[in-house]
Amino acid sequence: MTDQSHVRHIIRFIAGYVEPPQPIDVAAVFRRSVVDGYISHLIATGRERSARQYQYIFYSVGRLVHPREYPLSRAASNKPKRRIASPASDKAIADWYRTAACLSGEQQRRAYVCLDLALGTGVRQGELPRVRGTSVSSTTYLGREHAVVTLPNRAGGVRHVPVVDADRSERILQRAREVGDSSLLTPGADCRDRNFGNRLNEYLRRKGHGSFDMLAARERWKPGPKGASHLHSRTAHQVQFYELQHPRS
Repeated sequence: MTDQSHVRHIIRFIAGYVEPPQPIDVAAVFRRSVVDGYISHLIATGRERSARQYQYIFYSVGRLVHPREYPLSRAASNKPKRRIASPASDKAIADWYRTAACLSGEQQRRAYVCLDLALGTGVRQGELPRVRGTSVSSTTYLGREHAVVTLPNRAGGVRHVPVVDADRSERILQRAREVGDSSLLTPGADCRDRNFGNRLNEYLRRKGHGSFDMLAARERWKPGPKGASHLHSRTAHQVQFYELQHPRS
């Protein structure tokens, strides 16, 4: 998470939950009882993953004004740990696509975009809102058109990732044509929400569906022993992957 996103979470907590009188008394807002009440509210409304992350942020701020209420050792122990996921199984993927097919309108299109990008390109959840129609190009392999998605990398550059699966490629290319320079997920809207995957999962749970595990989907995509072994065979997948990146002249 960036410092800017931390600030947005704090503003949402103050303005949307605490709603204090003006001028704002920071010491009162960040009482331990108030912060814990908000964390409990998040958990009660099905946002357990967000709750752990926000708890670490708010405890860090609260410790500045109430150090005795937020012991350093306890705050440090609440730092969110990176989750390790196993590659998504065939059954899980089939269930996710059945869920997407049950949706309608824009929510259905967003669900397909999330699944197709995660399983087809290994996109990270925080990158999803930044993928625009203009991020998608195409290449031809064995007479079929395949999408190639340009994604940011952590070094500040970009990576060009071909989508091997023909059906996913077709949906991604069609969506790119529809949205143009807008976000594939939210055309015409603010695309800076790095937690859009969580918002989609909250919507799915409200409608009685299971959540999409984007990390497991990314692990499934990864070329290597953990991911590619599920894609028919590691060798076949890597050959396709290489030839899509380096089209024959």
